[in-house]
This record gives sequence, structure tokens and C-alpha cells, in this order.
Amino acid sequence: MSCADRKLFGSKKGVRIMENSESTAVTITKNNHAKGKRKLSQLLIYPKFQLSLIAVNTGIMFTTLVFLGIQQYRSYLYMKSLGDLVHLPKGHFYYQFVAMEFKNSSISLAVAFVFATIVSTSITAFVSHRVAGPIVRLRGHFKRMAETGVADTRLSFRKGDFFEDLPPAINDGVRKVTQQGQGSQDSKAA
Repeated sequence: MSCADRKLFGSKKGVRIMENSESTAVTITKNNHAKGKRKLSQLLIYPKFQLSLIAVNTGIMFTTLVFLGIQQYRSYLYMKSLGDLVHLPKGHFYYQFVAMEFKNSSISLAVAFVFATIVSTSITAFVSHRVAGPIVRLRGHFKRMAETGVADTRLSFRKGDFFEDLPPAINDGVRKVTQQGQGSQDSKAA
């Protein structure tokens, strides 16, 4: 039975129903939860490099949070000193309002930090994957060449990876070195 004879009849939560002129087939696909775990491990293909970038990024964000928190606290102290300057009594509504605003803005700052960290970590992991992928592929390419002694495989990167100009340059260099090596072997044999 060819693929053209099949028709997708329906699909629901991992179950596919295919219909053709002869019969109906039900296919149960793998659990999507396991697929999600596999994707995370595939995203971290060079963990030492990628986790270092994520740690540096998170450290920068945390440092920014600390500086913003210090500035916010200084503003709170300034607002409080203004109440003292006009000799407001200690239980005055102004002090309660300033304290409430400090608390609310601190909570907002913390929530914004958590969400920004999640978004930034996700973007850093994705971008670092596109940087680490070529490095891993390049390392594997040269490792295979060293193990087999054969330089006939061509290097290529995935679409969207960084360093897209490297494969053609490396392939040309390997081809020229291989041709020169074969030329010198041919001249020695003659």
C-alpha cells in the first residue's frame, strides 16, 4: 500500500487513525512526556559550555537585581526622610503608604526577575545550542578522520547554526591537503 492511498482520518492524544480503501489502521504513538525529556537532553549537547553561558547570564541578571534592589531601598529611605523632614508623626499614613509601596514594588521586582530569568535562560540555551552544535560536529568530524585516517567525508552544519562559513572552508582545505598528499604519494611511487 502506498502512502498516497492512505488518508489521515483523525488524531487524538498520541493515537492516529489512518484510513485507506482496504482497511483502517490505528497507530499509538509514543508518550509526548518522554519526547520532552529527550529534547532537553538534545538541547544541551555541550553542557560544560552551555551551562557556563547560562550561569554567567543568570549571574548578570542577579547582579542587576541587586543593584535595582539597592536603588529601590535608597528611594524608600529618601521618601521616608521626606516625612521626617516635615515632622510627620511616626504612625502617619504617609509612612504606611511608603512602606506598602516599597513592599509591592519589591514583590513586582522579584516576579519580574523570575520571569526574565526563565525567558533569558531559555533563549540562552537555544542560542548556545546553535553555537555548540557546530563545535560538537566539527570535533566529531576531525575525530572520525583521525580514527579512520580517511578524509573523504564532507563537513556540514545544520541550517540555522552559527559559523555557516566554516564547512566550505574546512572541506576545501581538507580536499587540497588530500590532493597534495595523493600527488606526493604518486610521485614517490613513480
